[in-house]
Amino acid sequence: MYDYIRLEGPPSSTSTRAPNFCAHKAREEPTFTERTFHNTNPKISYSVASNPSKNMATFELYRRSTIGMCLTETLDEMVQNGTLSPELAIQVLVQFDKSMTEALETQVKSKVSIKGHLHTYRFCDNVWTFILQDALFKNEDSQENVGRVKIVACDSKLLTQ
Repeated sequence: MYDYIRLEGPPSSTSTRAPNFCAHKAREEPTFTERTFHNTNPKISYSVASNPSKNMATFELYRRSTIGMCLTETLDEMVQNGTLSPELAIQVLVQFDKSMTEALETQVKSKVSIKGHLHTYRFCDNVWTFILQDALFKNEDSQENVGRVKIVACDSKLLTQ
């Protein structure tokens, strides 16, 4: 059963924002519902090129978000300046991954439905990948059309390893 979904879109020349939401798949319906943590506009404008494997799913799921990239840059600077050891920086990133997963599970109540034409799907290393064209994102008060979106669905049990 696949619970958590990371949404991705094509790269944009005007934006370098990372995807900043995670989704929750409806168990019996063909549409997806989404949990957002700081996104009010569900339009996606950045592609994350990663293929999380069984062992890497926890480590890479949220690090390419805006807050994850800022944390990584700050930790890199601290390691280069000698104010933080590389081992401690890795521990901080591991804790960040765990905290993000827990926060999204317990604190986010927003839901968005996603409908679109299924262009491609794939299942590899316990990860589903769907590419939708002409996707429509709807929440309680707005809707947004996205030309092409990539959805990566990971088994939630892998996120807690």
